[in-house]
Amino acid sequence: MAISIAGYVFYEKQKENLKQEKWGQLGAVADLKVSQIANWRKERVGDGGIIFESPFIGPRLQQWFQDPKTTGLEKEILSWMASLPRQYQSYERVLLLDAKGIVRLSVPEGEKVLDSFSKTLVLEAARDKRVMLSDLYRDETLNIIRLSLLVPILIRKGESPATVAVILLRIDPQRFLYPLIQTWPTPSRTSETLLIRREGDEVVFLNELRRRKNTALTLRFPISRQELPAAMAAQGQEKVTEGFDYWGAPVLVATRRIPDSPWFLVAKVDQEEIYAPILMEARLIAVLVGVLVIGVAVSVGFLWRGQYLKAQRRSENALRESEQRFRSVLENSVDGVFRRNLQTGRFDYLSPAIQNLTGYSVEEVSGFDINAFLGLIHPDDLSVVQREIKRELAECRAVGQATGNSELRFKHKDGEYRWLATNTKVLADPDGQPLYRLGVVRNITERKRAEEALRQRDAELERVNKELEAFSYSVSHDLRTPLVGISGLSEILLGKYSQDLPKKGQHCLRVIQREAQNMLQLIDDLMAFSRFQRQEIKHAPIDMSRLAKTVCDGLKSMMPKQGMKVDIKPLLPARGDRAMIRQVFHNLLSNAIKFTKPREAGIIEIGCLTGENDHIYYVKDNGVGFEMQHAANLFEAFQRLHSAEEFEGTGIGLAIVQRIIHRHGGRVWADGKVNEGAIFYFALPIKQP
Repeated sequence: MAISIAGYVFYEKQKENLKQEKWGQLGAVADLKVSQIANWRKERVGDGGIIFESPFIGPRLQQWFQDPKTTGLEKEILSWMASLPRQYQSYERVLLLDAKGIVRLSVPEGEKVLDSFSKTLVLEAARDKRVMLSDLYRDETLNIIRLSLLVPILIRKGESPATVAVILLRIDPQRFLYPLIQTWPTPSRTSETLLIRREGDEVVFLNELRRRKNTALTLRFPISRQELPAAMAAQGQEKVTEGFDYWGAPVLVATRRIPDSPWFLVAKVDQEEIYAPILMEARLIAVLVGVLVIGVAVSVGFLWRGQYLKAQRRSENALRESEQRFRSVLENSVDGVFRRNLQTGRFDYLSPAIQNLTGYSVEEVSGFDINAFLGLIHPDDLSVVQREIKRELAECRAVGQATGNSELRFKHKDGEYRWLATNTKVLADPDGQPLYRLGVVRNITERKRAEEALRQRDAELERVNKELEAFSYSVSHDLRTPLVGISGLSEILLGKYSQDLPKKGQHCLRVIQREAQNMLQLIDDLMAFSRFQRQEIKHAPIDMSRLAKTVCDGLKSMMPKQGMKVDIKPLLPARGDRAMIRQVFHNLLSNAIKFTKPREAGIIEIGCLTGENDHIYYVKDNGVGFEMQHAANLFEAFQRLHSAEEFEGTGIGLAIVQRIIHRHGGRVWADGKVNEGAIFYFALPIKQP
């Protein structure tokens, strides 16, 4: 019973400590996700604010609405609309609507009629004259989930401004929001982040879930289900607690509200994963208790089978052997074992390991009374020992009752303090009178040093992460905003006042515009380079032939109308993150197009080879090529073999390719010859997670 109780108490304490640790981690993850989502929303509203405050577009749109046939005006407006997705990198389509919600222009072309929900948003933005970021909603016509940024374009009319048009920017949450929600900062098998909102008496899940498919905006639960973490969050409860998942599994959760939005966030991990590390300890404790109980039962049964005297002798022999084994274990144990007489206050047994832990011989320590012992405890830890001594008499009411664990600094004989962990219990007589304190002592100095080093490292990592987050925000706003303004203003000057400028002035404006666009592209490439290092890889089967053709179709606008041929051979399927591999094809194919344009008959070939343990894919061209002595530098960031005047680019594209393929466990390399073309290879392992 004593062993069972001690084992159970130890297991429950370990379980509680582990739970408290995971609660702290969950709270930190939830706060991080809330900060990321809130910043993402601020960035979108900030994008709309830049467009809203532009003093130039309103008069141009009013002029075009009044006279759509004005020479070059519609082309100028379409060019401005097409520049928005390039400048802000978060929008898939831009619509121009009049104040009545009628679609007048669309970039890319195709969307002519709004769904009812979008039209309601347009009319509301036009009426309120403010930038609006919509909630997540399902497009009724295309059956897809969308977000929309609506920017009213105002002109001065009398004493108050009037809405002349509304710019609607489509956001695909599958590309720009859900990846931000679904990534998890540490490896985990069951961790998950949920985005939800409240609709009446129901809670609605806004993103796809790990264990269910097609749940975004369709999965609902009554808000009255108090055990459901999503219901807790939708009621405004911000806490770390326990609950049951949407599929019934017990979980630890952290719930948070997303500021300035109708959204709530739930970060959760299955309890089964959290408590897995201590299940083995529980099994070992159960096995030990079972073995001891069975051993006792067998011994008792064996005693009753034989004659009393023989049984007594066997019992004595067994006891003697047991004592010898026990003493052998104690004397050879790394941990020290002691017993202190609670009546005299002195130690009446110490194992030889005590000498290694304290520096004092067994004889020296055996003569210590309680006051001498307390004199060797670090002053900061005296309260721990004194509290344990006071609890001895108050808490001990049964034989073998455990009184807890403690960690304290003990002064070694050499004068240095060392950390010791003690696990003790009080032994009492049948009347409940305490007799002895039995304890085990272990040297944990190295563990304490490691814990301190780990705390310092965690603090440093937290500081670095905050600096990186601040830097990313600065890059995406503080640097982009003036560059967007420079680019837009120079474009307007060239379009409207070029006839009033000398050729040298026009040239200077074009240089300003080109350099601003180059800087914007460099910023975007740097952010992409960083994002692909942190982004979680979602492994899935990939139809490589179809993916290559899709990328090729998307880059046709870069190709000359005549004189260039792209030949896509049949490609073996692969397994990996489809979005990342799409980026690989995009970067390699756009490079091939760029460096093949000078040829009268450019030829690009996309093909596949089979390796021993991987599939090898390549993009081949007959462009300007390169010298093989520079091949090793091609995949390094900012390494360019040609000047910006010869070929545009920032030198990040191939570095992104290498980073993506390396994260998939693959490899990249290149082969080329000056004026004869180049071949870029990437290999993906056949067996992926």
